[in-house]
Amino acid sequence: MSEKKILKSCRTFYINPKEVNKKKATRKVVILADSKGKYIEREITTEHCLNIKFIVKSGWTVQKCIDWVEKNLTTTFHVNETYTFYIWLGTCDITNLDRSTRLISLDSDSNRNIRYIIRKFQELKEAITSRIIRSDIVFLEVPSISIQHWNYKKGILNTRTIKSKTRTLSIN
Repeated sequence: MSEKKILKSCRTFYINPKEVNKKKATRKVVILADSKGKYIEREITTEHCLNIKFIVKSGWTVQKCIDWVEKNLTTTFHVNETYTFYIWLGTCDITNLDRSTRLISLDSDSNRNIRYIIRKFQELKEAITSRIIRSDIVFLEVPSISIQHWNYKKGILNTRTIKSKTRTLSIN
């Protein structure tokens, strides 16, 4: 889905709080994300009736999230509740940020990193489900366009090499 379509659907999306308040949600929603989640949080938290819990940290790798889950999950959430965890991580594991230019580029060994991320996602799922038994895990895809979009928004217009690396990553 293109960014234009997403923005259009966000403008036409309306939630009737009175209707939502009449219904009781059986699951609580938690979104674990790196800095990408901040942008969604800003838009969605205006709808207080949705009651979505965001745990968003800039530069969050999958391993840092696992460490957070092992340390904080049972103190942050009730063990007897039913949750759906949406996990939107992985960008920081396959990219490098040049702090001086703010340019994001794909890591040179993306294939090794992808195998690493898959293994870490399995560990993360196990860490969550072992602590909160009644939980579902949904992994959200990291769009390849987000790296190009970030660089463009930061004023880095020559992204030809990044596009070719992104294409290679998409094929693999």
